[in-house]
Amino acid sequence: MGVIVFHDHTLSRSLMPLTAFRPVADLTVGIGSIAENWQQSLEVEAVAYATQPRLVPLFPSVETLQGDVWHILGGLLPTDELVALVRALPVGTCVCSKGRMLAAHLRSVNVMWEQIAHDQTLKAYEVEEVHVIERPWHLFQYSAEAILFAERHIRTLRRSMPLDSTVQVLGTHDIFLEEGATVHFCSLNATDGPIYIGRHAEVMEGAHIRGPFALGDFSKVRMGAKIYGATAVGRHCKVGGEVGESVIQDYTNKAHDGYIGNACIGSWCNLGADTNCSNLKNNYADVRVYSEESGRFEQTGMQFCGLIMGDHSKSGINTMFNTGTVVGAFCNIFGAGFPRSYIPPFSWGGAQGMREHPLSEALATARIVMARRNVELTEEYADAVRDFYRSVAASRV
Repeated sequence: MGVIVFHDHTLSRSLMPLTAFRPVADLTVGIGSIAENWQQSLEVEAVAYATQPRLVPLFPSVETLQGDVWHILGGLLPTDELVALVRALPVGTCVCSKGRMLAAHLRSVNVMWEQIAHDQTLKAYEVEEVHVIERPWHLFQYSAEAILFAERHIRTLRRSMPLDSTVQVLGTHDIFLEEGATVHFCSLNATDGPIYIGRHAEVMEGAHIRGPFALGDFSKVRMGAKIYGATAVGRHCKVGGEVGESVIQDYTNKAHDGYIGNACIGSWCNLGADTNCSNLKNNYADVRVYSEESGRFEQTGMQFCGLIMGDHSKSGINTMFNTGTVVGAFCNIFGAGFPRSYIPPFSWGGAQGMREHPLSEALATARIVMARRNVELTEEYADAVRDFYRSVAASRV
């Protein structure tokens, strides 16, 4: 059946703050993570991650694997063409696009991506159009195609549950309900793309959803929510208010009124009631976003770009975020006015001033938050947080 090793390579740095505590391939983009979509499409038994050292105890590593291996760049989104090509790769061959290594089929398990990329003995197969998640905003930029790909594959594996007669439906794209999904007295507009509702997820009364849209297992869309596609919500999330073209990772709550658009929100975040996030500058200029990799603001080339927030960060009620604001992991933002457009990890405060969020307090809060969802903050996870805290010492407030 084969196995896959997903390689972060340099992408974990360019995708910060979203990759502080996960490999690149563990990011949700459409329905489930990049890794899950590849694993299901290639029908492999196991996956592993060549990732940052602090994450090795938290995710399956290459030491657990044996035999022939597909090595895949962690941010590479699967397409029908790519899956067919990778599946058919003989051992000792690779897939490239415009000279860039994307995937290889090798007998060796424990091999660095740099070795693969510079191996001149590999026979290369070229592909033209590919999308690689390399910057945070690529998540919402490529979310529509990721939802379409995954939903199309899911339909080949199982049938949708029936839709309740109280639901108003518009459009010709598919609406797919997994087992245990609850959807009543809402409107689903599948004119522009499919709508997927995961296992035991719920869409409450009065919600209005336009596809493409994906709601992960055990997540909830609350009453009166207005959601515009393409939007992807991970597992165990609560979503309310107005959301447009955004991607939300697992275990995050944006449960109340307030707006986010063209946003990328990490896991274990909570946006307080009436949190509002700008995604368009008043002068309509392209948005600049702070890069934790380069340490400076960089052009996105896009007119629309909203909030980018790392894991375990929170906003208080009525918090406002300016266009393209980047919030690092473990921040607590509150108060009147617009805070700065880059908020370093472990920050506490707002426009009136910032102080450091002590590591001990950050871990204590995370332990409480995770326990509410029956998830243990393990010592391995705490060690990863401590390591990250030390690694960002120079950038903390």
